[in-house]
Amino acid sequence: MLKHPERVRVGAALLALLAVIGLYAFFQSPFFAITEVRVVGAARLAPETLIERAQVRLGDNVLHVDLQAVASRLASHLRIQHAAVVRQLPGVLEITVTEYEPVALVLDDDGPVGLAADGTRVPLVADEGDGLPALLDVPPELVPVALEAAALVPAPLRSGVAAVGFAPATGLWLATRSGTQILLGDGQDLERKLAIALELLADDYTLIDVRFPRRPVVRSQ
Repeated sequence: MLKHPERVRVGAALLALLAVIGLYAFFQSPFFAITEVRVVGAARLAPETLIERAQVRLGDNVLHVDLQAVASRLASHLRIQHAAVVRQLPGVLEITVTEYEPVALVLDDDGPVGLAADGTRVPLVADEGDGLPALLDVPPELVPVALEAAALVPAPLRSGVAAVGFAPATGLWLATRSGTQILLGDGQDLERKLAIALELLADDYTLIDVRFPRRPVVRSQ
């Protein structure tokens, strides 16, 4: 017959084992089934598309989801700049994405392709290219500067810019869809140059030359 201290130790071990088994069973229970997959931050991509790419399903155990693997699958989409996945117990999986924002487009063999401000090639969704300026005759070494110029145009006004280009005689230029040409010259002081040019656009000039921002030159028809 077991002595009293030994019986206590055995009883405590059995209780601990039962507690572990009970806890394990609880973690496997439907209490932790995924009841909602929430998508935050999607702008152009449909949440349903992202959930399908994430490869998670309602009813799966939220504790079994490999968050890093899901985030990696999402980030492999060419449109997604960053993805993060978190659990909200007991049954919500929240996906947060940051999409690349195209600021200009180029034409290749497969049609128009968007370019983000950092030069990343971004697939465009339907009709998105209609509101983006095209890069025209910009030397490869000046593409980053041209994209910076396009990105500095506020998003609500960007759809009014038809093209960002380069000419050896005048440097970088922008052309609006209403027919105004903006001469920017080199890549120096772009933010100031564009602020002046966008303010002058309201006066319906056909040419706005801000290559020397202290002395802008304008021309009307």
